[in-house]
Amino acid sequence: MSVHKHGTTGPGCAGTCCLKATDLGVSFGGEEVLRDVSFHLHCGEIVALIGPNGAGKSSLFRTILGQVPHTGTIEFQRAGGDKTRPLIGYVPQSPSFDRGDPVSVFDFFSAAISRYPVFLPSPRRLRARVAELEAQAEAARAERDRLEYKYRCESLINTELIDLCKREGVPFREALTRRPW
Repeated sequence: MSVHKHGTTGPGCAGTCCLKATDLGVSFGGEEVLRDVSFHLHCGEIVALIGPNGAGKSSLFRTILGQVPHTGTIEFQRAGGDKTRPLIGYVPQSPSFDRGDPVSVFDFFSAAISRYPVFLPSPRRLRARVAELEAQAEAARAERDRLEYKYRCESLINTELIDLCKREGVPFREALTRRPW
């Protein structure tokens, strides 16, 4: 993925897609949550939004999605210069699902990677792709678990070695470089 930034010449983003927010403000019940927030993001740009709990991160996302009334402007521009609102995927911190809904992991994966309706029987290719992604996710989990186990073992060995060095009066660095053979 490449980042497409506009130059200093020409109108706006000169045909590239972007999201521009200017002087955003959000208030809930008279309490100001966001004030004078401005930014300009381009397609392909990876940005992290970091802040303490209650700083307004989720409120900012909900504002961009059009779920929250705000002051200021939010502009979307598609690559062709079209200024319509794009499709944005968003999963809230605490999603509220109806416990009675029969939604499976397969349904979520399918919805994320395809436009095929999840309420219809899934085509074989979609099922195969979801199975492939689930296998990749499982392999990543297994590798994470292996690395965590290795780290715990190394930590335990180092702790034991440090204790042994203290008891025997041997400097830790020297114990690491000694060869028993």
